[in-house]
Amino acid sequence: MAPLDFAGLWQAALQSYHDPLFIPLVVGSTLLSAAAFLCFALPWTLLAFIDPIKLRRFKIQQKPFQVRTYFWPNIARITINSSIMLSLMVLAWPLFRELNTIHVGELPAWYWVVLQLLIFIVLDDFLYYWMHRAMHHPLLLRHVHVVHHRIKNTCALDGNYFHWLEFVATGLLTMRGPVNTN
Repeated sequence: MAPLDFAGLWQAALQSYHDPLFIPLVVGSTLLSAAAFLCFALPWTLLAFIDPIKLRRFKIQQKPFQVRTYFWPNIARITINSSIMLSLMVLAWPLFRELNTIHVGELPAWYWVVLQLLIFIVLDDFLYYWMHRAMHHPLLLRHVHVVHHRIKNTCALDGNYFHWLEFVATGLLTMRGPVNTN
């Protein structure tokens, strides 16, 4: 058996960062994910902060939202977690590229795209449900998932208030569907 050429593997890994897909897929997807979440969550969080009297009858819990307490810690968590995820994606890029799980050809017919999106949504929701259940194992709950449960009366921005490990696990689940459908 021939010995592994570590120098050649290292050079190939470094060369993979020159791939034109690296910036849009790794950096772009991380920024897009954080921006999309904030664009959706911030208006609803503002509504929770204002807490209009006419809308209070629609609240599930009548306790006041904890927007003042958790707004800046939420922003910090989103920034830190997204930075950790970006760092891991940068490190894993040579492997992703070698696995060739990125579709760069022509798009399939629209109905295949719709079908794949529907399958992805169901698969992602199914996997996330079981991961969340697993996070309630006493060891994970005490050391990881407890961060998510610190906020007792949540608003939209609290949806990403995670320990970094849970955030990364959730992100990896999200990548599972596209890997299967390529």
